[in-house]
This record gives sequence, C-alpha cells and structure tokens, in this order.
Amino acid sequence: MPDRFQSLEMIRREDGTRGDTIKLPEKSKMLERLIGASVEAKVDDADLRERFYPLLLKRGELVTTSDGIVVFLAAAFAEYGEMNPPPKVQDLSKHADEFIKALTPGAKDDERIAGIRGDALKKWNEAQLMKAKIED
Repeated sequence: MPDRFQSLEMIRREDGTRGDTIKLPEKSKMLERLIGASVEAKVDDADLRERFYPLLLKRGELVTTSDGIVVFLAAAFAEYGEMNPPPKVQDLSKHADEFIKALTPGAKDDERIAGIRGDALKKWNEAQLMKAKIED
C-alpha cells in the first residue's frame, strides 16, 4: 500500500496563512505517548503497536499546524482501516481526542501549544459532526 503521507505538507488556511505551528514529538517520545493514550482509552492492543503507530511514527518531529494534525490523523485512521487483514481495533477514530493529546505534549505549560491542541480537537469534532450529517 502506498504511503499516504509522502506529500503531506503544512496545511495553509483559507486566508493563505499557516497559523501557529507545533513540532510533533520525536519518535520514541511519540510512541510512549501513543501507548499511554491508547491504554487510557482502553484500546491498547498489539495490532496498534504493529500497524497503526508506525503510520504516525513516520512523522515524528514534523512541524505542522492544528489543521495538519487533523489531516495527518485522519489519513492514518483511513490507512489503518484499509489494511489486510482487517484491523483488530474497529472505529479507532472515536478515540481521536486521546491521540491528538498524545501528539501535542506541553499544553499544560505552554498556552500556544494548548491553543493548537484545542484548535485541533475542535476541528476534529466539527469534521466528525459534518461526516455524521452527510452519512444520515
């Protein structure tokens, strides 16, 4: 399966600006945070460690915006969902909040990071509401 992230670039907003950026954690720290998030969400599974986390770890230390985090996570969920054999953890996207928090460390101590995290969470939830309306 081709890597969907090869051309992932920083997302520009409608007004042409990039907004605040964040550097995602380096790979080992990201893995530690992802495992913690999935344990907290009660979805920790070897399948995630073997097939889902590597999709995210490819972008350790990526500099991106809140929009980029949402696109990055959605693409990883989609790619994981299409894998064969089928994923053991179904509907992983319902735990997106935990994964967004894992990808944005330092929000407690840095208002800018907290803002990026909050914006990403808001955009994710808005996208899910829009998706639900379309599916109805």
